[in-house]
Amino acid sequence: MNLAFDHRRILIDDVERARTKLEHTALATAFCAEIFTISELQQVYEAVWGVRLDLRNFLPRWAEPERASTMRSSRASSLL
Repeated sequence: MNLAFDHRRILIDDVERARTKLEHTALATAFCAEIFTISELQQVYEAVWGVRLDLRNFLPRWAEPERASTMRSSRASSLL
């Protein structure tokens, strides 16, 4: 992809920031409908990270009750 000036670098940096935010925030839920499946959430992670994830490894992370409640409560704030 040909981009003018330093736009390629800016794009690369922003994608990397998004990848990092997925690790520590509920950012991925902003790309899902209000009610979503784990599979849909997994697709967001796979698209941003550019890798296929094994559902067996992905699911335990989101099955924790405190993580799920954080996702629900922070979804609205991630859209602001």
